[in-house]
Amino acid sequence: DSEGLVRTKSGEFWLADEYGPSLVHVDASGVVLERFVPAGLAYEGADYAVTPSLPALLAQRKSNRGFEGLAFSSDEKTLFALMQSPLLVPDKKTGENSRNVRILAFDIAAKKPSAEYVYRTELAGDIDPKSKDKQDDIKLSGLVAYAPNKLLVLERTDALAKLFVVDFSKATNVLGKAWDDKATAPSLEALGDLAVAAITPLAKTLAADLTRIAELPEKIEGLAVLDRSTIALANDNDFDVGTVDANGVNVGKGAKCRLIVLKLDKPLP
Repeated sequence: DSEGLVRTKSGEFWLADEYGPSLVHVDASGVVLERFVPAGLAYEGADYAVTPSLPALLAQRKSNRGFEGLAFSSDEKTLFALMQSPLLVPDKKTGENSRNVRILAFDIAAKKPSAEYVYRTELAGDIDPKSKDKQDDIKLSGLVAYAPNKLLVLERTDALAKLFVVDFSKATNVLGKAWDDKATAPSLEALGDLAVAAITPLAKTLAADLTRIAELPEKIEGLAVLDRSTIALANDNDFDVGTVDANGVNVGKGAKCRLIVLKLDKPLP
């Protein structure tokens, strides 16, 4: 299941999947050239190169919540891969109550990660009042590297969403540190206050409150920057899957895929 897709100027593609998670390099004709997976994760039977160069700990992602967003730096030398949710480290309960999500920077030439940053999510109730006390309702879905040192991140529940600009110029790079070791206690995901561990998370600034958009479709997951003042958003209707009738035909609820073009109150910094 590909959850992120970017195209190079030469016509090749990079994909991210939420199950491994993994990063996949594909040529212009659609042939897989190489897949990059967490260390220790086996991909038996693959007829292409599989390189275990990602942190092993990423395999501890919640089911279906691996890499969700993918973005290129402007020079196409770095990929930014966004985890959808905190890792389940050391356990499911800790991960589902955590606000610490990892964003990976991947050096394309070196074929390995160059950095790993911590994105601190909002409290679920501050985005969606119906999700109060359900921090696991928060998901990170969209990602755009629109300027040097800056990313635009889509943070949401299924019903409501906000956009944040993050700056990683002063954020702590935790790649290869104790926080990538499953034995570290407390884990990164268990930290309520990152400062006590001398970790500076990605600096966040609110760019747009999508909760104010009338009739906002559910599950906003697609994000693109058209210019500094204009963005595009798309929802995921999950193929309008509903119930199956006696003839084996899907009977959906009529959920449609929609594309929304939004003018920002203030241009992106």
